[in-house]
Amino acid sequence: MSDIVQRNNVLQSTLEGMKKHPSIDAEFRRMFLTCVQKHIEEMTIVKKQFKINTQFFSWFIVDMELDKHPNIKEEKSLYRNFLRLKKFQLIHPKSASFFPKSLTLLSVNPNHFSLLAGGLSKLDVFIEARNIVFTMLKKKETRVQGAYIYLRLFSSTPLYESALKNLTAGDVICLPSHQVLLVHQENLTFDVSEETGAYRLELQDEHIVDFFIFCKRTLLENEIIFNDTSLEKVMKDFKDKHLPGLTIHLIKNLNKNFYLFYSSPLKLTLESKIVSSVPLTLNEVDSIFPNQNILSAKQQEIESVRIEQVFKRREVVEKESKEKSKKAVKEESTSYAMMDIESLSELLRTKGTKYTTLKVEECISEIKTYLDNTSILHDHLLFGYVLYLLEFLLRRKLALSTVKTYLGLLNKHLFQMVDNLADIKPEELTAISHRLEVMRYKSASVQAVYKNIRRFFRFHKRKHPELMDISTLYYPKSLVFKCELNDILANIEVEYKMRNEVKNIGPTVRFNILQRKILVLFGFYFGLRKSEIRSRLMEDFYYYGDNFYMDINSKGLNKIKRKLKTAQSKRRVHANITDAEHRKIIDEWIILRERMDKRYNYLFLAKGSGNKMLQSAIEERVFDEITQAIKEVTQRYCTYHSLRHSFATYRVKEMLEKGIKTPYALLELAIEMGHQTPDTTLSAYVHYEVMMLHSQ
Repeated sequence: MSDIVQRNNVLQSTLEGMKKHPSIDAEFRRMFLTCVQKHIEEMTIVKKQFKINTQFFSWFIVDMELDKHPNIKEEKSLYRNFLRLKKFQLIHPKSASFFPKSLTLLSVNPNHFSLLAGGLSKLDVFIEARNIVFTMLKKKETRVQGAYIYLRLFSSTPLYESALKNLTAGDVICLPSHQVLLVHQENLTFDVSEETGAYRLELQDEHIVDFFIFCKRTLLENEIIFNDTSLEKVMKDFKDKHLPGLTIHLIKNLNKNFYLFYSSPLKLTLESKIVSSVPLTLNEVDSIFPNQNILSAKQQEIESVRIEQVFKRREVVEKESKEKSKKAVKEESTSYAMMDIESLSELLRTKGTKYTTLKVEECISEIKTYLDNTSILHDHLLFGYVLYLLEFLLRRKLALSTVKTYLGLLNKHLFQMVDNLADIKPEELTAISHRLEVMRYKSASVQAVYKNIRRFFRFHKRKHPELMDISTLYYPKSLVFKCELNDILANIEVEYKMRNEVKNIGPTVRFNILQRKILVLFGFYFGLRKSEIRSRLMEDFYYYGDNFYMDINSKGLNKIKRKLKTAQSKRRVHANITDAEHRKIIDEWIILRERMDKRYNYLFLAKGSGNKMLQSAIEERVFDEITQAIKEVTQRYCTYHSLRHSFATYRVKEMLEKGIKTPYALLELAIEMGHQTPDTTLSAYVHYEVMMLHSQ
């Protein structure tokens, strides 16, 4: 068989395979075929499969003219389709990933609001109106009106009418640092119950602090601050008089432009919540100001219950994760998107009422068979709800068109927006809401999406209450304060001795205790993910004086059958550690570790029987022990992963203290954390308001 015939046979086999999987777009098949045919003689073939390399993607981009009309949405679609080729084993598994997705950092504009030009000609009018409000705040007779107008229009994060109309003096927390926090009942977009107990804390800027201190001093705890029902009309009259012709939306844009001109871009990004950072919690405030009676007895009780709830949810998620990791299969080859179930895809493509009961039964049977053979909770949640709708369709209680509408909305606005339905992140829910806002859907369409997502959560809340309590999804993980580290390290030693009934501390026992302490210190100073630090090899770690370095690569991860989370995860992390106590612990550990058998490649080693060390990587349960030690000291929702939050937050604090004004340092931090964009670093890891309180 000639070489060209063999290549054409591989191409034909690949295309036939693509047709069997409806989730691979027909347009993508055309583009792929065109490119391969043009470069067929230069294609790499391994074991009768095309092995796609970066050269192929260069051809693909030029041939399809993707470089002439860059489109982020199209790039993401192509990225997913190339992944599906690997997932369905239609190309060689060692093929490269479509690299525009991998180069997200190159196109990031870390100061995107600096390009906001809307309404700039009205900025002088905006400033004049703002100064009038400051005058109102100084006068006793107009103080309340001025405060209401300021909070609605001129605050760095303007508040809605709904947030102010029920605000009581009890919702105001005056801090010893001459700062003020407002506690708002959180209106959870995806909530399925009336009372959640969820809240949001807002740190107020210096212009409104004195007003709230006055309210706290003169009003009863349950007394409404803005009890004058005409205040919203007063605000609108003020807007019409001093900001004529400007909509609320344009005023908010002017507000951000004002803060841009009068603040550094870095501080603007953080303070004006262009990208929201991790929300503040009452327990964190109580920890920052100990023995100050910041929380009432009722608030302390609510916080305690909520923390237990979120830890319980975490235990369910981690149990599912550990069960999945025991199976010797790759997640990408077992977890399916909705359209990857062929009978379901065929049913949803059926027009009108041209479907049979037999087709629905076949679809139900295929889904049940799949679920019987997978332990992935994400898929059980997704397809469990699909089965729920199909049962209604089978009994003729729902029309096929209704089922298609429900699943279409969920697939677009929930399933494709969340990586793991069993472990939904707060920032993912926020992203869903934000996307609906910026896409400018009609109000009825937005409500239809929310209604369907609520219906999905309501269904699963009956079966999985630990996972689907929305208020626990919104409760943010805390960070670990640097001042708490030494107590955590001491607690780790005490707990280890008690757990293992240690009577005499020999070299091996001492090493095990030090190893746990080092995991805490390296988590804090390097900000590594648990899998990354667990899989580090001796060759990945090196140091010079106070400077320590860690290389994050695939070598160690491959040994424990894990992968880098993203293409950006491969990186080098640097830490300058000068704390005398921490250096003493690190130096002692280094001496013991370097004396050990050279065959022990892992940086952190597992413990065998009789206190002997093994060549394998340290056990995952050790991180659970560390989490328990952290929880006992902090009394907040803290886990080992909280140390990564601390790393990001203290780095940003350092930037501000050094007077760094541009947000490019955030870009560098994102790279060091292995994130594709600084948005992820800010929204999921940086506790800006904690930093602002803790710096006092």
